[in-house]
Amino acid sequence: MKYVQNKNIAILFEKDDISDIQEFIYKNGAVVAEFNYSQEGMDSYNSEYEAQYQNTFAKADQVITIIGWDDHFSKEKFNASMQPSQDGAWYCRDTRSGAAEYKWISYYDESLAEIWG
Repeated sequence: MKYVQNKNIAILFEKDDISDIQEFIYKNGAVVAEFNYSQEGMDSYNSEYEAQYQNTFAKADQVITIIGWDDHFSKEKFNASMQPSQDGAWYCRDTRSGAAEYKWISYYDESLAEIWG
């Protein structure tokens, strides 16, 4: 975790700092993360569970709000052709379409970039 000072103090998390991010959300309500939607497609998204996992890095092109998590969100809920190696996912609010939508994104999604609290 890095501290960056601008007008206010913000925290930049490494995406592997799962417990630190969870603690911040618990105490403060949410974090924002950069994320890539351009790869979103049949292999990376399971519409039955609103679950997404991308196994390759791509430059972020959207911002999402992470509002919760589930350490036991099964890796089996992601598409069989592209599953993370472990269970666990962030519960995210997405306003990309103009309306609030919610989805699960694996802790191990390679397209997650900077996470700010």
